[in-house]
Amino acid sequence: MEIGKIIKDARVQSGMTQEQVALEIMVSRQTISNWETGKSLPDLISVLKMSDLYQISLDDLLKKDDEMKKKIEKDIDVVGTTQKLIVVGWCAIVIMIILAFVCVLSGNAILVLGLLCVFFAAAVGYCNLIVHNYRNK
Repeated sequence: MEIGKIIKDARVQSGMTQEQVALEIMVSRQTISNWETGKSLPDLISVLKMSDLYQISLDDLLKKDDEMKKKIEKDIDVVGTTQKLIVVGWCAIVIMIILAFVCVLSGNAILVLGLLCVFFAAAVGYCNLIVHNYRNK
C-alpha cells in the first residue's frame, strides 16, 4: 500500500481536512494534497508529526511503501554526506586561521593577502558543495 493512501485514509478517519492537517504539521495544504495523491513523498519529520496526529504507528506509515523506504535511505545518505562536508569545512577553517596567524607573525603582507584570497575561494567552493549536495537529495 502506498503511503499517500495511508495518509489520506488516516486523515479522513480522523475527521480532519487537508487544511487542518497542514496547519498542524506546518506545511501547505497543497503539500498534503501532493502526498495523498502520490505526487511527492513527505520528509521524515512530517511523517513523525502525522504519526502523532493520526495516532498511527510509524510501521504502518513507512514499512508498507517501498518508495518511501528508498526516500528515507536517500535522505539519511544526504545528511551523512552533509555532516562530512561540515567537518571538512571546519577543519579547513582552522588550518586557514593557523596559516593566517603564522603569516601575520612573519610580517609578510602579500602572503596574508594571498591567503585571504585562497580562503575566500575555498569558502565559495565549500558553500557550492553544500548547496549542490542539498539540491541533489
